[in-house]
Amino acid sequence: MQRPTVLVVGEALVEFVREGPGELGEPGRYRGPFPSGAPAIAADAAALAGAEVLFVSTVGDDAFGRLVVDRLGRDGVDVGPVRAVPGATTGTAFVAYRADGSRSFVFHAADAAPGRLTVEDLGDAPERADVLHVSGASLALSSAMAGVILVATERVRAAGGCLSVEANLRPDAGGNELAMQQLRDVMSRADTIVASADEAPALADELAAARARGATVCVTLGPDGATLVADGTEHRVRGLASHAVDPTGAGDTFAGVLITALTRGDDPEQALAAANAAGAAHVAAWGPMERAGWPS
Repeated sequence: MQRPTVLVVGEALVEFVREGPGELGEPGRYRGPFPSGAPAIAADAAALAGAEVLFVSTVGDDAFGRLVVDRLGRDGVDVGPVRAVPGATTGTAFVAYRADGSRSFVFHAADAAPGRLTVEDLGDAPERADVLHVSGASLALSSAMAGVILVATERVRAAGGCLSVEANLRPDAGGNELAMQQLRDVMSRADTIVASADEAPALADELAAARARGATVCVTLGPDGATLVADGTEHRVRGLASHAVDPTGAGDTFAGVLITALTRGDDPEQALAAANAAGAAHVAAWGPMERAGWPS
């Protein structure tokens, strides 16, 4: 397969990032707005990696919505399925890094345009896709969006397509039992799963079951690289030297590149190396969809 068709369904946001260490709510300078949203970042990376990407989402009919759509379209994403919702605002996210490197988030999304996604927004995209990529963050964002994504998984499967899942657990995801159950259900049917080393312990049973049934399972290790098990063989790639200024979005970028490479038939080791390089380039730039030296 030369150019896979990747379907991504989920939120598109703009993001503001606190420049120095601190907590949200404390006075400080912020950079932004940057185009963001975990599925939007993955869609953008997949397009840059060579996929035909269909992105189903909703934004406000405002300057922020146009910012995100213009960026995705410029990078090669098919934004035809993105609907501007009259009277709704584009979702926003605020991110701050603490002195220990951990992050805090404030999202305005469920009650904004992302919460207005409907099954009708899918159109015929599920039947056109080789693979559907799902972010766990989208399942936790709103019940309406989760419902649309679950319908998309059934339709893609029925049409013979594959399913990719990035765990993407938010800090408060453990308290959202419905979203966690939906994530576990989608993971149980996924062909490819990506989880971070921090997320893996909470999903240990699901990851083990996925490996046992032959799914491809990747665990990202931050600056230490990543591991990938495919067809019973484990592959590992070392981390690349990179000056990290804004790690947010690196995992989504990694996942978008990985699923593109695997779906078009790249060797697992080559796919892992490509995803690792893309993630390293993204942590070195401000903004969750920005990059330093990738693609080259």
